[in-house]
Amino acid sequence: MVYIPIVYLKKLKRSLKNIHYRKRWAERFAHTPLRLKDCIWIHSVSVGESLSAEPLVKKLLLEHPDERFVITTTTPTGSDVITRLYSSYTNVHHMYIPYDVQVFINNFFVNLNPKLFIIIETEIWPNILNKCFKENVPVVITNARLSKKSLRNYKKVPFGKEMLFSNISHISTQTEKDAKRFCSLGVSKDKVAITGNLKYSMIRPENLEEKIIHLKESIKNRPIWIAASTHQGEEEVVLQAHKEILKTLPNCLLIIVPRHKERFIKVEKIILNNHFSLQKRSSFKNEIHSHTQVYLGDTMGELLYLYYVSDITFVGGTLIDNGGHNLLEPAALKKPIISGTSLYNFSQISKALIKNKALKRVKNSDELAIEVSNLFNEPKMLQQMADNSYKTFAAHNNVLEQQYNEIVKFL
Repeated sequence: MVYIPIVYLKKLKRSLKNIHYRKRWAERFAHTPLRLKDCIWIHSVSVGESLSAEPLVKKLLLEHPDERFVITTTTPTGSDVITRLYSSYTNVHHMYIPYDVQVFINNFFVNLNPKLFIIIETEIWPNILNKCFKENVPVVITNARLSKKSLRNYKKVPFGKEMLFSNISHISTQTEKDAKRFCSLGVSKDKVAITGNLKYSMIRPENLEEKIIHLKESIKNRPIWIAASTHQGEEEVVLQAHKEILKTLPNCLLIIVPRHKERFIKVEKIILNNHFSLQKRSSFKNEIHSHTQVYLGDTMGELLYLYYVSDITFVGGTLIDNGGHNLLEPAALKKPIISGTSLYNFSQISKALIKNKALKRVKNSDELAIEVSNLFNEPKMLQQMADNSYKTFAAHNNVLEQQYNEIVKFL
């Protein structure tokens, strides 16, 4: 209990940068009007985990319509994604995960009575897990990955091998390396299955073509590239590359989609300060003007639509030391992919894409401009990369069934 004032101060400090962290604050302390006799509890930290889990969650909803589901997240952007994906489901409830403090966790269990806890990817909360073990609630980690850094940190947890990791019911890992790392933490080999990455099972939005047809028609035959999920420090590099591209392809259009919505206004200013003709998606959803040089994707949940209208994709979080974002979304839509060199969050996927000649890596604006220009000037190479991209995605589409089959053993 001595840590509670510190938790409050940390939350308040974070909310100064993003006011959304102040909303629904009470949920982090397990205050909720929700009362359930039992539920299947799914935790997905933020946007990436929430999107990758969509095929699995929707399969669980389809096969078990009488069950109650509680999906928790840690971030406001993750919350937005969950709300958008499941707002039409009456048996899906969303709230923020409570802090890993015993009194909050006890209240959460009293109110919601989880009978199965599913963790998407990996986020270990010792007190939450121990509460699950005490209440005989199976814990399944699915689509699990474990970096060397996380492994070192988890090894520091007192009695982690004996009392924490050894009691986890099952782990479905993305790669063999992930499986070995979990086993080194004390997880029995017979509790671990290598099933691959759930992001290969991405759900394509319904009527994708119909929903974006007017926007696509307004662009006509302009060459279009997109810089998606960009972080601070990347937009300047992308815009500098676009300046170079416009010298030889003056009608080229760049779409920029920042990773976090709290940066939309800042990125808008960066674009204007670089003297580009700007148009925002929030203002024009069905038309892009012929004179527009940069189209800012300042809405949530529409990245796939903007990928669809683009010819070439650049995936952000890779020019800085962030480890990258989902490379399989553009691959599923048959797009050639360019990225920076920081890809440790998607090491296996990036290796497969590189091996299949579907992904090119760059280090700076000059290299980015060259790769984009070369692809536009070589239609056959662009098409070959697009085909290779989709083949990589399609080759791993049995992951959903494997992970689902492991989970239902505990229902």
